Amino acid sequence: LRDVAVADEALLAIAEGGVACGWVEDEEILRPIAALAGLVVASIACGKGHCALCTEMGTIYTWGRADDGQLGLGDFRERDEPSLVQLPADARALGVACGADFTVVLLSGGEALSCGCNELDQLGRPEEDGTSCAELGFVALPPSVLLSDVSCGEKHVVCLCEDTRIITWGYHEDGRLGRKRATSVNVS
Repeated sequence: LRDVAVADEALLAIAEGGVACGWVEDEEILRPIAALAGLVVASIACGKGHCALCTEMGTIYTWGRADDGQLGLGDFRERDEPSLVQLPADARALGVACGADFTVVLLSGGEALSCGCNELDQLGRPEEDGTSCAELGFVALPPSVLLSDVSCGEKHVVCLCEDTRIITWGYHEDGRLGRKRATSVNVS
């Protein structure tokens, strides 16, 4: 196996050759996910009740719970099978990360998209303050900031910038954003 991702209700893995595998409960083994046959998977992520993956072709697939729009499919309907997420024209995904009930997609141009629950500003989209978003939207990054990696906690996001700085947003308790400020914050 090349990579694994786990959550309350899911176990995913990337096998050699980029094959996406999921846990089969009744058999207690990992098996290739039939709906993704033929796709080469670059990264995987799990939220509390949803899963996401990025293919080497730069596409995103999501499935699972969608009560906060965390699948980015434009609605709040749960999906049992992986579904292709529509990215903006000419966008190519490099990776994906999931918080408990939100998803962040890293794009090849150093930008990020997010969807799902935004009750604590974890989407980095101030225009959506406190609301759930079922469609991907651009994270409001400071000027000239280009991201190279993204990771999510339950309700916060930490990104590595191309210039090796760290940028954080979302829920700030116990210093999880790496700042002294004691309230949740937007991107900075």
